Amino acid sequence: MDCGNPITTGISSDINNKARIIGYTALPQRPDETRGEVLKWISPLELPDSHQDALQRRFEDVGTWLLQTNEFSDWAYGSADPILFCYGPGAGKACISSLVIDTLCSKADEQNFPMLYLYCDYATYKELSATDLIAELLKKVVAWLDRIPEEVSREFKKFKNYDRERPPPKDVSDKLCAVLAPFERAFICIDALDEFPIGQRPELLRFLKVLTTRQPSKIRLFLTGRPLVEREIELYLGKGAQIISFKPSEEDIKEYITQRLCRDPNPDEMNPRLRNDIMRILPHKVSGMYVDVVISCTGAALFADGL
Repeated sequence: MDCGNPITTGISSDINNKARIIGYTALPQRPDETRGEVLKWISPLELPDSHQDALQRRFEDVGTWLLQTNEFSDWAYGSADPILFCYGPGAGKACISSLVIDTLCSKADEQNFPMLYLYCDYATYKELSATDLIAELLKKVVAWLDRIPEEVSREFKKFKNYDRERPPPKDVSDKLCAVLAPFERAFICIDALDEFPIGQRPELLRFLKVLTTRQPSKIRLFLTGRPLVEREIELYLGKGAQIISFKPSEEDIKEYITQRLCRDPNPDEMNPRLRNDIMRILPHKVSGMYVDVVISCTGAALFADGL
């Protein structure tokens, strides 16, 4: 399954494996009302999909402890607060997010719910607004529906008549709420919230709060970020949000180092003594934020400096 694709509720598949929406109101598509035009009208942005990059950096069994916590189970499959925020240092958050996304994608096949995600990074997102992100989520849903929803098609018709470049912000948020409403459950994952512009985060968080308040039993939000975002989560999303720190355990770091060493493209440069020293010393000396950087350095030089 392509984990980047939202899975819609009430889906059956024909022999060509093309999704067909059952019981979803949609207008007949006019010849000039192409899907590409509508999607570009919703959001002209072409944001990179970082999920595959996160998958390539992820190692088997690292981070699976999160999936075994009561907080995750209650959030994903139970009736707990619809917001789960996980914080920790460095790039490990993206690997955790990819693990959560893949886990939910596997359930999507069985239970038919939408799975939407965004991986924020400062270089790409620094000029974007909260409305841009909301529009991107709406675009993802519409792109994978068999037909354009009536609510969206109607607004696009107005756009054609009045020559409006983009739907206004309130229309974008209202349409996302409307498009998600028919589903029994929908998941939205936003990784590295701290890398989204600080001046735009309050508006984005306020919208996400409205979304979960309108449909508290349906919409599930998974957010990650550095610890500095925790106060904003509590301020704008409420103190009921579940919060988990995912600082890597020593066992996680050991497993990660072991698998990184196994993937070493130059195994002849690693002698048994150096390997043993790495496994003995490194897990106690570095945090999850720096493991990848340290492993990428020349081992001999690293230990010569007295690590």
